[in-house]
Amino acid sequence: MKKSSLITIFLFSFLLLNAQNALEEENLPEIILPPITTIIEREESQVEQKKVYTQEEIEQYHASSLTDFLQATGMQILCYGSYGLEQKPSIRGFTDETVRVVIDGVCMNNAQYGTFDFSTINIDDIEKIEIVKGGFTEGVSDEGAVGGVIYITTKKYSYKPEFDSDTQLKTFFVKTQPVDFVSQSFGISSPVGAKKDTFIKESLKACYAANKYLYTQKLNNFNPNVRYFDFVPENSKRVVRENSQVGDVQNSFKASQYFGSGNCFSAGDIFYFGHKHVPNVEFSTDNGIQKDLNNALTLSLYNPEVLGKVKMQNSLSWIFDHRNYDAPSEHSIHKINTVRYAFFVSSNEEEKYNQNASVTLDFTHLNSTNDGKHYQFTGTIKETSQFEFNDTFSMSVPLAIKFCNKNFAFIPKAGIKFTTEKLDFFLNGYRMVQFPTMDDLYWEAGDFYGNPDLKPEDGWGGEFIINGHDIWLPFSLCIYTNYYKEKIQWTTVALPGKNTATWMTQNVASAFYLGADVEFEKHFFDDKFLIRGNLEYLYTRLLDKSNTLTYGNKIMWTPDLTASLYMSYDLEKAGIKKITLDASYTGKRYKTNMNLAYLYPYCLVNAGVQFQDIKRVSPYLRIENLLNTSYQSVEDYPMPGISVLIGARIKKL
Repeated sequence: MKKSSLITIFLFSFLLLNAQNALEEENLPEIILPPITTIIEREESQVEQKKVYTQEEIEQYHASSLTDFLQATGMQILCYGSYGLEQKPSIRGFTDETVRVVIDGVCMNNAQYGTFDFSTINIDDIEKIEIVKGGFTEGVSDEGAVGGVIYITTKKYSYKPEFDSDTQLKTFFVKTQPVDFVSQSFGISSPVGAKKDTFIKESLKACYAANKYLYTQKLNNFNPNVRYFDFVPENSKRVVRENSQVGDVQNSFKASQYFGSGNCFSAGDIFYFGHKHVPNVEFSTDNGIQKDLNNALTLSLYNPEVLGKVKMQNSLSWIFDHRNYDAPSEHSIHKINTVRYAFFVSSNEEEKYNQNASVTLDFTHLNSTNDGKHYQFTGTIKETSQFEFNDTFSMSVPLAIKFCNKNFAFIPKAGIKFTTEKLDFFLNGYRMVQFPTMDDLYWEAGDFYGNPDLKPEDGWGGEFIINGHDIWLPFSLCIYTNYYKEKIQWTTVALPGKNTATWMTQNVASAFYLGADVEFEKHFFDDKFLIRGNLEYLYTRLLDKSNTLTYGNKIMWTPDLTASLYMSYDLEKAGIKKITLDASYTGKRYKTNMNLAYLYPYCLVNAGVQFQDIKRVSPYLRIENLLNTSYQSVEDYPMPGISVLIGARIKKL
């Protein structure tokens, strides 16, 4: 679509908005603050399952970062260190670029790496988190994920001036660093102007983490009780992790002008700067300094009742990611500029048949030390039809067409839902498509080369879900399966003029996934006591017959079992308001696809205490890794032991 066409659509929406206002009465109507949503709103007709965490639920965990919260809820996180260092979520065995992150309707995955840095989002500014597992969601803001989508909605405006703050201090009990982590956030939200039809929201957070935590250093020796080389506990000592301090600033600003009946024009900006000492593997001295500067500016026009029949939204975003990395063995700069236009329209009527459609266009310019200078044009056209045949049976058919430079894909999905008095049944089938990242295509460093001729990763999946409601123990059971092929991997190839082994990205891998995911939630004692948990078993097999060393093996870093448990009790006495306990378990993970050695399973237990409010101040305490477990999420990147976090929230109108 030409640039002039995009401008025409945007201007048309703006003129239509003003035309509607001209027809309204002189008295200013009630201002409607619609929820910012990135998921189709008609819950009764949705055929996909999602896990939703509200602001209140998120605050009960008292997590210092979004990744800490997600890990406590049972999601596997590949961690290369504590606060501010690289941490990747994994859904159903898929990670990196196959897990999409959408913030207020804008997909934020980095075009070069394909990932999203979770340290760039302020957890105190989150209104709601929605996690949809599986490939290609109904959500209008995503072009077809493989592993799943994490939808993040930032806090809404308030009708009255509101101020809040959150202060956190953490210790890892290291004598030379008694206070390791310091965090301070502020948030304001208020209407402005005489008519009170303009709203602003500001959220600012600054953190410093020395990340000098204690861990058990274990020396590599041969252990006859393990299939391969592993760690021997008796050859160990307690040491302090060094060269991993992080300082960062997160800022989010949004302003909206309402014109009546919910019509509004908004401007928002999400800013992040981080200065990070990035440690390498445990025994390495090749540590570097990474400076990240990210900014996402979005202009949007929202019309909830166009001609009384449809709602429409236009948004234009500029996303800038700048990374400067400096280490003894590497000096690199990576600059990414993406301009993204998104148009969304859906019907408002609560009818038996509903539709929504969206168009997303991305233009990216990359200037990278390792990738060179490149341009990329990506687009998605998406449509979802929903059918409600009666009170018990509904169907949803999302379809999308996506292109990225010379690659093209048609991505369909179909799902049905059958509802009874106490049970809901879902059956979904979908295609999974993942286009190569710019690193996959263009990377050059040493003997490693990207491949500009890569094809998209491809696959199919299905899931059967049973939800139990209005019963003694509400639960959800999901059985899913995926077959994935053309997976991009680094493999050795023979290149003309090269005398040494050369690594290049190739579409070579394929794999089979079969899993079962169970969740439950139960309230007791007049809702004072809550218990919820989940358990997921995943069976994987590599199916690339050309590689006899890995064929039939499990996928590396992928545990066969993960689980979580959360309990809270409203005490309301002895100065204590609420007590919480959460635990997460991650099973055995092989270090390579050859399945010769593995990382041990680990269980993390955390406890929290919410004290009674002192006027508008809410003090709290959280103990993380209560059992002082020594563990590694990624090989040779030790994680911290026990720590104590104290904090206080202030909310004032």
